[in-house]
Order: sequence, then C-alpha cells, then structure tokens
Amino acid sequence: MKKLFLIGALATSILTFQACNSNSFKTGNTDTTNIETGDNYLSQDTSSTSKNMEETSFAEKAASGGIMEVMLGKIAQANASSDKVKKFAMMMVKDHSKANDELMAIAEKMKVILPKEMMPMQEQMVADLKTKKGAEFDKAYMDMMVNDHNEDISLFENEAQSGTDVMLRDFAAKTLHTLKMHLIAAKSTQSELK
Repeated sequence: MKKLFLIGALATSILTFQACNSNSFKTGNTDTTNIETGDNYLSQDTSSTSKNMEETSFAEKAASGGIMEVMLGKIAQANASSDKVKKFAMMMVKDHSKANDELMAIAEKMKVILPKEMMPMQEQMVADLKTKKGAEFDKAYMDMMVNDHNEDISLFENEAQSGTDVMLRDFAAKTLHTLKMHLIAAKSTQSELK
C-alpha cells in the first residue's frame, strides 16, 4: 500500500513539475511579463485577438448584407411594379456589387475568408420577399431597404470610428457615405408609394 502511495505521489510531483516548467517557459519574465509593471503580454494578445474577431465579425456582416442587397435588387427589378422602385433596385445592385468586390479584396489581404452566402436571417427575408409581387412587393421591399440601411449605417459608423484595421476602417468610412445616400433615396421612394 505504501508503494502505491509513493508511486502516486512521485507521478503527481513529476506532472506538477512538468506543468510548472512548461508554463514558466511560455510565460517567463524575460519573454512576456514586464518586470516593472507586472503586466502579462499574453493578456494583451488576447485583447488583440478579440479586436481581430470584432473586425472579422464586421467584415462577415458587411459581406452577408451586401450579398443580400444585390440579390434583393435583382428580385426587385423583376417583381416591382413601380419604376422608381426598379430604379432604386438597379442602384442597389450596382453600388453593393462594387462594395462587395472592394470588401473581398480587403479580406483577401487580411487572409480572412468571407461568406459567399447570406446569414440565415437574411435568407429568410429574401424568401419572404420573393413571394410578393406588384404594389405589395414595392412596399415590403422599400420598408426593408429603409430598415436595413438604418442598421447598416450603425454598423459601418461603429467600424469607421472604432475599427482597428486601417483597411476595414477606411472601407467603412468610404461606404458610409453611399449607405447614407441609399437611405435618403429609400425613404424618398418609400414615401412616394403611400
């Protein structure tokens, strides 16, 4: 019984020593801790990773939203009854296709893979809109465009002001102007349908 206890204690000591040894190798004072302040650089890396995740999240949402705008614009050109709605839809396809291409180029430089499809919630919005035609479609589409552009503006303003990646921040600031113009046009078109 004593032999088993000694073997267990020895094994625990070896494992503890190994764990401490490998931990001090990874986080030793000379490599990752500022001796004067005691700050651990690994925690700073974690916040950096968190920031990278925020940047990636913005890029993914922007890509998915852009895909939806282009798809809805194409559907609107076929299903809308109002010429103004069709003209607005053409602008959506043109402007959001251009923005999508710019975002894809930035993502490639960042080595981030963006979605080629919409998020499930957006897919559902598209599916719902596909079932409508004529005046019913016009109203639903323009209501959606006003709401969606309000949300997009908030997302892009946040990135333009707080983004840490220069390329994404510049993209958001540049695209923000276009989104605000889209919102003005969407509200104008929406009001003419009533």
